[in-house]
Amino acid sequence: MYKRHKRQLSICVMATTAMAFMFDWDFTPIAEIAVTVASIAMGVYIAAVSALLGSQYAKDLKGTTDRELPSKTLLGVLADYFRCAGFSCILLILTSCLFLIPSNIIFSPIFLKVGSSLSYGVFSSNIFLLWLILVFLVNSLGKSVK
Repeated sequence: MYKRHKRQLSICVMATTAMAFMFDWDFTPIAEIAVTVASIAMGVYIAAVSALLGSQYAKDLKGTTDRELPSKTLLGVLADYFRCAGFSCILLILTSCLFLIPSNIIFSPIFLKVGSSLSYGVFSSNIFLLWLILVFLVNSLGKSVK
């Protein structure tokens, strides 16, 4: 990933986590929604990768060196974004499922508050990564249509 996107992602996650902690947001009410969002995002990623496989556009990306990361091709950079987004989706699904599992165990309030806050941070990272990949795909579509 580009440094600026890593920085933006970090800021997004930290700000959302801090806000969720300060305002004591409980993640349980949106855990099902988060699983749905992550599943849809994963579907978008799989569809985008499937569309790229074997395409002339993927061959063009593979043959072009990235300006910001000269050690990688544009396809390699895109693959990094998809890897990061896929990992973030799986992490969100796992954390959401933990909030959905009924339990007789009584957790300390601070543990639940920290867990909820971190889950909101992971949720925001998914939205941010989905937006980045969508922007890339839309821009790529615009370049390939010309």
